[in-house]
Amino acid sequence: MTETPLNEEADNYGFITNTPKLAWKNYDFLGAMKAHFDIPFYFTTDVNVAAYGEYKAGAGRGKQNILYWTVGTGVGASYLQNGGFLQGYSHPEMGHILLRHDPRDHGFEGVCPYHGDCFEGLAAGPSIEKRFGKK
Repeated sequence: MTETPLNEEADNYGFITNTPKLAWKNYDFLGAMKAHFDIPFYFTTDVNVAAYGEYKAGAGRGKQNILYWTVGTGVGASYLQNGGFLQGYSHPEMGHILLRHDPRDHGFEGVCPYHGDCFEGLAAGPSIEKRFGKK
């Protein structure tokens, strides 16, 4: 795998940019952290950090490659191959894989503001809450 790092020279490097979590959209996360802490930072996604933790010290320890999925307020995944993340100038949005509806499932379009019925739009916490009216 040839890993292409995120573009650290970009004006919006360290920002959370296009996200369905609207309160975080275009937020300078890395800048906010650097303003409060005088330590080195590596910027990546929350899911990548969790996957790396599993790769180094958890269920993925000793493995060459791992695929990590998480379901919460969104659906995310990370893939590490030979210790490097699968990414380019962004990260793969595996939670936005489009899914086919079960033919018995009528009337629920999903909650993802970009796709509606992607994995995140159908299976994440906010979609379950909207569909069933419970958290």
